[in-house]
Amino acid sequence: MKDSYERLLDLRSQLSKFDEFLPSFINEEIESADFAHKFASQMNYRALEKRRSEFTSLLAGNHKEIFEIVLTGETIGIGTASASSVGSFLDNLQNLFTRTMQSIIYGARDCGPVPNSIKETSNLQIEAVAPGSFKILFSGDIPGADMFDKDLAALNENPFSKTTQLIFDIMEEKDTDTILENIIPLGKCVTSSFKDLARSLAENKINLSSSWNSLSGKRRIWEKDYSFMNNLIIALDQVEDPEVTPVQIKGSFIDIHSEKNKFEFRAVDNSMIKGIFSEELKPVLLNIGVNPLASQTFTADFIQEKYKYSKDNRIKSIWILKNVQNT
Repeated sequence: MKDSYERLLDLRSQLSKFDEFLPSFINEEIESADFAHKFASQMNYRALEKRRSEFTSLLAGNHKEIFEIVLTGETIGIGTASASSVGSFLDNLQNLFTRTMQSIIYGARDCGPVPNSIKETSNLQIEAVAPGSFKILFSGDIPGADMFDKDLAALNENPFSKTTQLIFDIMEEKDTDTILENIIPLGKCVTSSFKDLARSLAENKINLSSSWNSLSGKRRIWEKDYSFMNNLIIALDQVEDPEVTPVQIKGSFIDIHSEKNKFEFRAVDNSMIKGIFSEELKPVLLNIGVNPLASQTFTADFIQEKYKYSKDNRIKSIWILKNVQNT
């Protein structure tokens, strides 16, 4: 098991270097008058695909998704840290993963009991604490990874990977307003979990750097210092409770983004609605499909949430798709 983890980490490193340094012309379909240039490009491309294939196979075999977190700050030393501050951070990180996964699968909701299936699937495991800095290697299970074999698209749809991707999508952003706009649609409970994580870092003056290689081998990194986290807490505190309105609208779907659970909907009056949907609703939407030129009309039930920012009285509307029927 240890050897396979080391190989996984080695492949992650190699793939990130490929992504960073190989030019965009590395493709088997490249057309070039320079035979040597074309041959070298094809060889590099095949080497990249071979490593990606091995990486996916190993990942499926271990049924694991792995990411890394490095903590620095006044309470963090070289390989040492305050037990209370790190303990608080770990508890809040686990809660963030659990609540975010719950929101992805069941939709945005107020805090309530977490199903056992979500607790088990979102469970984080510490694989190693590396020397030289306070570095923690986390992993999460990929249920049914053995069934997907080398089907990268299917592997990407597993709940733990989608949760990891969503958290990285949010925290890679540079400004608090954008982060805010991406957190709020996930519901009060996820918003509260992000705030708790930020508070555990800000109050203990801990800076965080996290890296993750997605299943495709793309390297993802987000870094935030404790002052940024403090500003994020202030921004989250300025968002007032939403005005919630059920709305039923007729129209057609012009885009369904299954990986990020987002949609675009054109109402019969040609107004556009962009929003989010839960995993529970995904089979229905994928069965509908998308055809912008089709005349088929659906009746869609939405929840419209209007948030007010007390700082400048801005109003932000969020649309959550709850149900859809043929008209």
